[in-house]
Amino acid sequence: MGHADEKYARMASDLGVDDIVTFSGKAGYLESLGIARNADLLLLMDAPAAKNVFLPSKIVDYLMLRRSILGLTPAAGAPAEALRALGCPTVEPNAPATIAAYLRGAFDRWRRGETACPLPDERTAASFHIERTTTEFEAVLHTVIGNRKRDQ
Repeated sequence: MGHADEKYARMASDLGVDDIVTFSGKAGYLESLGIARNADLLLLMDAPAAKNVFLPSKIVDYLMLRRSILGLTPAAGAPAEALRALGCPTVEPNAPATIAAYLRGAFDRWRRGETACPLPDERTAASFHIERTTTEFEAVLHTVIGNRKRDQ
């Protein structure tokens, strides 16, 4: 979903997977969630880096869909740490042979009627819920405000 050059659709056809791989243009947020809800495997794709310090909101979106997630993300950083805690696999984004091998295995599991990747752990996923994160953020703010008042 998003910008997909026609060459990718041709490549899927040449590989004989065009009946299970689809490409579509850009979609709005709600439409993208609807499309993702029907996916068998969701990818979190990050650029190669020594350490990824940003936790993309896409992880939270994916968790509410209760689908398998594969992180193509640096091993060091917030996204990989979160996905590992959830029991979701990660692969370095600059390791094409490893990515291909993992996707081949995920596809084989899917063909056998299994999930492509493990589903995220529900208890850990609950820690990302908006009510919980908002409560924790509020507690941090109260601590900071309390410390500031003490220091004055």
